[in-house]
Amino acid sequence: FPQEPRYGFPATPQVSRNPCHADNHLAEIVLQVVRADGLDLGNLPASHRAIAFSVDPYLGRFATLVGRQHQPEFFKAVVPKQRQLECISRAHFALTWDPAVGGNPTLRKLSGNPLILDGRALSAEELVQVGDGSTLSFSGIGDADPQFLTLRAWLRPRGAVVSDGPHPALQVSMPKAGACGASPAVGSSPARLPSAGRQQKQEHTALAASLECVHAQGGRPAELTVEARSIMLPMDESLEIGRQHQPGRFEELLRAEPHWLTYISRAHCRVMLHASGNGGAPPQLLLRVENLSANAVLVCGKPLVKGQVETITEGGTLEFVAKQRESLQDTKFLSFMLRRASPRPLPAVQLPGHYPL
Repeated sequence: FPQEPRYGFPATPQVSRNPCHADNHLAEIVLQVVRADGLDLGNLPASHRAIAFSVDPYLGRFATLVGRQHQPEFFKAVVPKQRQLECISRAHFALTWDPAVGGNPTLRKLSGNPLILDGRALSAEELVQVGDGSTLSFSGIGDADPQFLTLRAWLRPRGAVVSDGPHPALQVSMPKAGACGASPAVGSSPARLPSAGRQQKQEHTALAASLECVHAQGGRPAELTVEARSIMLPMDESLEIGRQHQPGRFEELLRAEPHWLTYISRAHCRVMLHASGNGGAPPQLLLRVENLSANAVLVCGKPLVKGQVETITEGGTLEFVAKQRESLQDTKFLSFMLRRASPRPLPAVQLPGHYPL
């Protein structure tokens, strides 16, 4: 590998603007530790001071999770104090990038514990763009608790990977082999450069599934981005769904007819995704749904009242319903479908902006 100083942020990088130049395609997303409480970073090799993700725009949408469950050895190495380590959730946030959209990766905060992006605390389920050089900080639960870990995002284009080599973190197999839900993002396989001729699957599949909106009364959810119309589901983690827990999501989906929002509770239901497999067959995704609200929901068309529990399989639906005074029938004003997270074959596009070489 090239010497470590080459992995930096030069003030005036030189990158071709030719839209047909593949060197501008995003190839790696690196989250580099720039500060760790109680730790001398100089004592760690470069391969252990970052989480690195190999991205191939020719293979479709990229998605992965970041947290203690998915990069366990990394977080144990850079957060030596157990009390602080427990402030990092098993799935703290999700990262996605869609080559059909281009631009910067998108981050969605999944945890109820703090996460600070460029000095601003993010709310639960908030969706934000992560730019080259953005900082992500973890802090304690209390408002006065200091930040104990800061990561800096580094978006590496193909040209940089070709000239300087893959980031060393890609060569370190940190996730435990066979760990349930462990992300292959850090060094699970040698880094590959984008190639238009390859027809393999995108490597990062830690983001197991999502509830994708397929109907919104008066609206057109299909015209929104996948991230904007979906609720991401980490594996084996309890997640509450409602206006309090996905702020702004339901408002966006029901923008055309906002009066339906009054029928969605602040904490409407609790869900948990898990996998069930037999022998060598591919695992089946199952979503456990518990209704927490006095307002009923439909699970695969079956009414689910407060306190009841039902299970959805892949392709099943979770629907919000209401009965208006002038109507004798319930109106399904919002419908979500359980879908497995999988890359979609989309054409590669140029990433805007400058990147470090």
